[in-house]
Amino acid sequence: MEHKVEEVKLKCGAKGLLIDVPESPVYCMEIWFRAGDATVRDPKRFEAAHIMEHMACGANAQHDSMQEVSRYIEKNGAYSNAFTGRDYLGYERVCPDFDWERILEQLVIQVTTPKFLENEFKAEVGNVEEEMQFRSNDKWTELTKVMGSKFGFKYSDTYPERLEKMKAVRISDIREHYARTHSAKNAVFFVAGNIGTNKKKIIGILEGMADLPDASKFKLCDYPIIKGFSKPVVINKEDIPNIYLYCELFALDRSYEQREIESNLAVLNKVLSDGDHSRIYGKARQGGLAYVLGCQRTTKENGHYSWSLYCQVGSDNIDKLLEHIVKEVKLLIRKGLKRSEVEEAITSIKGGLRMDNQTAGSILNWNAGWYTSHEKERVYNFEEVDSWYDDITPESIQELFLNLIKTKKWGAGFLGNVTEIQANKWNKKLAEIFED
Repeated sequence: MEHKVEEVKLKCGAKGLLIDVPESPVYCMEIWFRAGDATVRDPKRFEAAHIMEHMACGANAQHDSMQEVSRYIEKNGAYSNAFTGRDYLGYERVCPDFDWERILEQLVIQVTTPKFLENEFKAEVGNVEEEMQFRSNDKWTELTKVMGSKFGFKYSDTYPERLEKMKAVRISDIREHYARTHSAKNAVFFVAGNIGTNKKKIIGILEGMADLPDASKFKLCDYPIIKGFSKPVVINKEDIPNIYLYCELFALDRSYEQREIESNLAVLNKVLSDGDHSRIYGKARQGGLAYVLGCQRTTKENGHYSWSLYCQVGSDNIDKLLEHIVKEVKLLIRKGLKRSEVEEAITSIKGGLRMDNQTAGSILNWNAGWYTSHEKERVYNFEEVDSWYDDITPESIQELFLNLIKTKKWGAGFLGNVTEIQANKWNKKLAEIFED
C-alpha cells in the first residue's frame, strides 16, 4: 500500500515515525517507552512493568476512572491496547480518520498524567493473575521459558513463577517504575494514517510529552552468553497425549547485517517448513507424521541469531518424524538448497510482504519493528525490501546455517507424556545433526 515514512525528532526529546498512508480510513498511533520487563529495578518485583501496562487506560488528569477513559476512547469506535515486552512497553490507539486529533490528545494525556489509583491497581493485579493463569495453559510457552533459562536468558520465568513474584509488587513500585522510565527522551512514537496536511498539528500534540518526568534514555538489554545444553529439558504432563518438541540452535556472524541474516533465514524457513511442498513439513505431512511443525528465526543487530524447529507429534510417530528431520537437515548441511528452491521462496516472500502490508496498522507494525530493533533507532525503507533478497544465494544460506552447526550452542526440550529415557533417546537422535 502506498505510504511515505518520515523520522521526526521533537523538541521535547522524543523521536519516532510519521507514516503517511494516503488511502487509509483509519489512524494508528502508538507511543513506546524503553520500560519493559528488563528495566524493572528489582527482579523480585518483575511484574511491575506488566501491571503498569494493565493500568495504561486508568484514571488520568482528564478522567477519574478507567471506565470513563474507556467510554471516552470508544465514543466513535476507537480501539485501545497496550503491551509489555522485554525492552519496550507500548500504548496503542486506533481510530477512524475523522477522530484522530481527539484520540491522539487522549493518548498523550494518558502517558503524561496517569493517577495510578489504589483501587485500579488492586483490580488490575487480579486481572493480571487471571491472565497468567490463562497463559499458563500455553504449553509452548512453558517449554520455551524453561529452555530460555537454561540457554542463559534472563527474565525467562514461567507463568507460575511470575505469579509468585507478583505478590511482592506494590502500587509504589508502579509509580517508581513510571517515574524512572517514562521520559520524552526514553520514548519513541509512531503515527500512521492519511496524514496529509496534519503533520504540524500531530507534532504539536506529541510535544505534550514535554510534561513527562525528567529521566534519561535506557539501553536495550544485553544479549546473554548462550549456554548450550546436552541434556534435554523434560516436562512430564501425563494428561497430554502428544509431545511438544522444541529445538533451537544459536550462532554469531558479524559479517552480515541483521537484515541480511533475517532475509536469508526467512528463505531457508520457507523452503523447509512453509507449505505442503516444503522439505521438512511438507514431506512429514505427506507421510501422515505431523499436523503442526514449523521453523523460526531470531536476529539481533550484534550478529547473534538463532534457528529453531518446533512440532507437536504423537508418540507413535515421533521416531519416524525425528528420522525425517535429521535426514533433511543433514542433507542441507552437505548439499545446501537448490537454486530453484531459493528463487521460488524469494518470489513467494516478496509477494507475501506486499499482501501483508495493506493497512495502516500493518505498515506501522513493520516499520516500528525494524525501527526499534537497534540500540540507535534506524529507519528502513519498505520499498527497498525486495533488494534485501537480491544477493541471497544457496551458498549464503548454507554459510549461515553451517555457523549454527559449527557453534554447537543448541538444546532441545520435550513436553507431554514423556519420560527421561524417551527424551534422552530423541535428543540423541537430534544430536546426530552435529556429527561430522
